[in-house]
Amino acid sequence: MHMQKDDYKKGSISHWEKDWAGKKANFSLTKPVDDWNYFDLFRDEYLERMLLKNKNILCLECGCGSASTSLYFANKGAKAAMLDASISALNIARENFSKYNLRGMFINGNMERLPFADDKFDLVMSFGVLEHFEDMAPSIKEMVRILKPGGTFFASVSPKKYSIQLVGNLINTVTRFIYNLKHRRFREAFFRSYPATPEFYENSLSSRQYVEIIEKCGLKNVKLSGSRPFPSLNILPSMFKIYIMFMKMLKPLHLLFEMHTSKFTELWGVEWNIVGTKE
Repeated sequence: MHMQKDDYKKGSISHWEKDWAGKKANFSLTKPVDDWNYFDLFRDEYLERMLLKNKNILCLECGCGSASTSLYFANKGAKAAMLDASISALNIARENFSKYNLRGMFINGNMERLPFADDKFDLVMSFGVLEHFEDMAPSIKEMVRILKPGGTFFASVSPKKYSIQLVGNLINTVTRFIYNLKHRRFREAFFRSYPATPEFYENSLSSRQYVEIIEKCGLKNVKLSGSRPFPSLNILPSMFKIYIMFMKMLKPLHLLFEMHTSKFTELWGVEWNIVGTKE
């Protein structure tokens, strides 16, 4: 199934295809290579306790990208299906699965028209996807449609808001500034050190609006909590080891942060986790 490029406010598909086309598979299930790999592994271990009480389940990851969570779940015994509008992203997901000799289903498709029968999956999830839709209801309704009654919906979103990532952006700006000065790139140092405006679309929905929309799409017991209390940093590869060691030292506090629902965690966290059950 070949996807047509969608418009800016319906997932920014053209951007993501271009973005994934220049990337390579480098995800590790055992030894994180950078901060994103560490964030994914921490989240996957946490979600295993939350979502994989019965590990013999059929799960779908929508907008899968490199499919790190599906990879982790498949390694634990789950049957994993992955859908993405970007063929390049699916190729990376396949490489990750092949690296660990794991099997999965890889589908090129649109979240607003999921090519699956009703009541098929035990778990449907997405990570960093819904915030790229101006109207995310059609995608959520599709995700709910293919869930079995009593099945679990999980979404992690990176909302457009103030968070600890603001501190990360300041650190990244200083890092780029020093790097550009060191290499005598004076124009870049003064005009391009701060993170550029992203090419993809992000909505500005509040946590309350997310919950209301998801409930209207047919889910019950919807809960939203703050997630990821550490920022993503643009640092030298050698420094990632130090940053990862630092985060591992604070792992108990990180876990407590994920488990605690409050306005503080909603504000501080870079992401929001949203979980619900199909009626």
